[in-house]
Amino acid sequence: MTPLGVPGTPVGLVHDPHFHTVRHRLTQGTVTLYTDGVTEARGADGLYGEERLNDLIGNLPSDSRGLTEGIARDALDYQGGNASDDIAIVTFSPRS
Repeated sequence: MTPLGVPGTPVGLVHDPHFHTVRHRLTQGTVTLYTDGVTEARGADGLYGEERLNDLIGNLPSDSRGLTEGIARDALDYQGGNASDDIAIVTFSPRS
């Protein structure tokens, strides 16, 4: 897994948010975008976190659907089935 991008300012919280543009040519693999509702999910062990997400991704199918559904299922299971925040996940692969 290779993280891309730079965290920005949450939209709607400040008058003058800062955004970053990142360019990366994807020739193989997948890109997964997710909201903080995944990494900040709260369970018995605290926050879900980036490390748990990274470990999970390494054990999921590499196709877009498998990744998206696997992340959503695990984040919800971690919270006992009740999301404490919005969860949005988008995964896509380049066309061959």
